[in-house]
Amino acid sequence: MTNAAKHGARNVEAHISASGEGVRIEVDDDGPGLPVDFDPAARKGLGMRVVQSLGNQHAGVLTYSTGRHGGARFTATLAEVR
Repeated sequence: MTNAAKHGARNVEAHISASGEGVRIEVDDDGPGLPVDFDPAARKGLGMRVVQSLGNQHAGVLTYSTGRHGGARFTATLAEVR
């Protein structure tokens, strides 16, 4: 959310949903989008390190794409914790 607010132009949307399979968190902004060669594993910023660490702790999957408003969309799907 912090990165979306920092890099997005004006609009940031967040959606959280839960099912028996886990939790899905989606953040979408209307900023300039991601570079063509974007690789989250190669990023050194604190935000990406935190997201990747949380994903690893909860058997998560992080995906990224162009958002609904032309900016960036990150989706974290975290396995249900029992």
